[in-house]
Amino acid sequence: MATRIDLSALQRQLDAFQSRFTAWAQRTVGGAESLRDGHLARLREFQTAIRSLEQQRRELEQRAAQVQERLASEDSELADLQEELSRIQEEQGRLPTLVAEVAEALEAEAAAFARQEAALSNQEALKEHKLGALHQALAMYQQRLGLAFQHGEADGDQLHVVFTQVDPRDPARPFRFSVQVCADNTYAVQSCEPAVPAVAQLLAQLNSGGSFSQFVRCMRREFQAAARAELGGEAPVAAAAAPAVPAC
Repeated sequence: MATRIDLSALQRQLDAFQSRFTAWAQRTVGGAESLRDGHLARLREFQTAIRSLEQQRRELEQRAAQVQERLASEDSELADLQEELSRIQEEQGRLPTLVAEVAEALEAEAAAFARQEAALSNQEALKEHKLGALHQALAMYQQRLGLAFQHGEADGDQLHVVFTQVDPRDPARPFRFSVQVCADNTYAVQSCEPAVPAVAQLLAQLNSGGSFSQFVRCMRREFQAAARAELGGEAPVAAAAAPAVPAC
């Protein structure tokens, strides 16, 4: 005997299965769309981050180029400074020899002048001879150490002694003093620029039998000390009372 199929029950089962399948399909599609939306959102975030990193890379490359350019400029400036320092050190190395040559010549001329001075009796002739001998003896060394002597009729018997190559910041800057031979054959300093605190003490040493060449060297050293004091922001220190002046 054939089995009877309950079509109504079968239809109900099919409807229930279709409902569950439809719900499952909707959940699956919704999840996939949610995953897709999340993926797209993360993709947009990554793209934004990539653009930001690319901008940072360009900025860093630009800053690196600027730093490299500045370093190259500083290296060039450092090389120039080192070259200038080497030149200055070389010139300083030659100065002691030049100073010794000038000092020796000055001492020799001073000794010759002292011998001639003893033979002169007329004070006026002695004064003129002293000035002339100093001019003639030292003229050949005027350019060696930036030492110059000036004498004009308008100044009477004053001899102007001008030094350059004293201030390392400005080698052409003049340091000067003016000296005059008095009627009693003593020396007097009429002006000094810049001021030298020890000038009176050095002048007393000169008038007590010291040589004029030694006096000139001492004045140069005093000017060098004044220049160093200016460089260090200090005032020149006056020397102690006589007889503490050292031989120059």
